[in-house]
Amino acid sequence: MTKPKLTIFPVGCSGIVCYLGDSISNEINNLVHTFSGYLNSHIKTKISGVLPSYHSITIYYDSLNFSFSEIKNEIEFLFKNFNDSPQNKERTIYEVPVCFHSAFGTELQKVAEQNNLTTDHVIRLYLEEIYPIYMIGFIPGFPYLGGLNPALATPRLIKPKNVLKGSVGIAGNQTGIYPFESPGGWNIIGRTPIEVFSTKNNGSENFKAGDMIKFFEITDEEFSQIEQMVEKDNYSIKKEVHYFDSN
Repeated sequence: MTKPKLTIFPVGCSGIVCYLGDSISNEINNLVHTFSGYLNSHIKTKISGVLPSYHSITIYYDSLNFSFSEIKNEIEFLFKNFNDSPQNKERTIYEVPVCFHSAFGTELQKVAEQNNLTTDHVIRLYLEEIYPIYMIGFIPGFPYLGGLNPALATPRLIKPKNVLKGSVGIAGNQTGIYPFESPGGWNIIGRTPIEVFSTKNNGSENFKAGDMIKFFEITDEEFSQIEQMVEKDNYSIKKEVHYFDSN
C-alpha cells in the first residue's frame, strides 16, 4: 500500500497522537501496529508508552527532558525512513470457543432478520473469518475486531442494555467480546466461557492489539464444561504464531 500522510497533534503536556489515516482498514491497522513496534525500538528511552488504535498511535514521552517539537520531529524522521513492505508480520491467532445458543445469542435472530439470513447462515459466515484485533478498549480487555463479513453488519442497539461477561457481539461492521458484565449497545450473537481479561502474570496472556482471533462453535453442554475448567484454572486457549506477508 502507499504510505499515508502522517499527521501529529499534542495530547496534554506529555502526549502525542499520530494519525496514519482516517479510515478503518486492515492495511492501515497493520501499519499502525508495525510502526508502533518500530517506534518502541527506536525511541524507547524517550517514551513511556505507545498505544495503537484503529488508525492512530498515542505516544507518551518524557516531557521533563524532551519537548513536543523534539519528539514530533523525531517521529516524522522515523516515519519517513520507515519501510513497512519487506517485513513479515508475526501475529498470534487465538482460537476462541463461542456458543450461539439462543440463551446466549439474544440478538442472533435479529442479526439474521436484519440481513435476510437464517441464524445458521449467520453463524457459518461468522466462523469463516479470522478477525484482527484493531484495538483494546472501551473497558479493560475489550477487543475491537475488524474483518467482519459485510453481510453481517448490523447497527448498534438504539437503547443500550446490560451485557453479560463473555458476550460476543456485532456493532456496525465490527465485532467484539465483552470481558466483563457491562452496559452495551452491541447485538449479542453468542457467548464464550473463557476469561477474556486476566491480571494473572501481569496480563501477559491477554489479547493484544495486532493479534487475531478465530472463533469456533461449541454446544451449550461444552460451554458448561469449559466454564468449569476455566474456574479451576484448567483450560488453556489454543494459540498459534503465524507470519503474514505485509504486501
